[in-house]
Amino acid sequence: MKKVLLLLPVAAMFFLASCGEVQDAANNAADAAGDAANSAVDAAGDAANAAGDAASSAADAATNAFGDLGEFSAENMEAAKEKASGAVSSMNEEISGLDEKIANATGDAKTALEEQKAALTEKRDAMAAKVEDMGNVTAENWDEFKSDMGGMMSSGKDAVSGAAGAATDAAAGAASSATDAAAGAVDATKEAAGNATDAVKDAAGDATTKGKDAVKGAIGGGK
Repeated sequence: MKKVLLLLPVAAMFFLASCGEVQDAANNAADAAGDAANSAVDAAGDAANAAGDAASSAADAATNAFGDLGEFSAENMEAAKEKASGAVSSMNEEISGLDEKIANATGDAKTALEEQKAALTEKRDAMAAKVEDMGNVTAENWDEFKSDMGGMMSSGKDAVSGAAGAATDAAAGAASSATDAAAGAVDATKEAAGNATDAVKDAAGDATTKGKDAVKGAIGGGK
């Protein structure tokens, strides 16, 4: 009986150590989940920024290309029409992308996206009208036409950049909310793991004490 009494504290120590390992594992898993959520948020932000940079670069290239057109000719007219039509197509793609983001946004983020879509749509419509009116371009108004198109391209670039910025802000807001939720879940998991471990430790302590008392009673009764 004395050997059993001596072994009880040792067994309790091993049991408590095991509980600690369980809590550590839960904490590690929660931390890993939080890290994964943060990495996903960072990746989303990087992708949004890259898309905005690409759109801005494309707009810059289109604007410069218009200014580089030479004297009035059928060839340069065709080149101008191709560039303007390409700009309209790009704006259409941006507008479609905004529609998707608007469908998934809420609150201020949605309002900002809708405002940017309206601004971009206005620029797109003006550019499309200019393309339709190219039949009236002559050698006399060619330079004026190029200047107007360059200004419209620059304005369109600003609208695209604004739309990209609004989309990035919306993504950042959603990512921030997701990160906060993930952090809350991590903290809750850690707290639950800690509470469960404490409960197990208390139960183990009580069981050890009762076991000791029972063995002592058995030894005393056997004397």
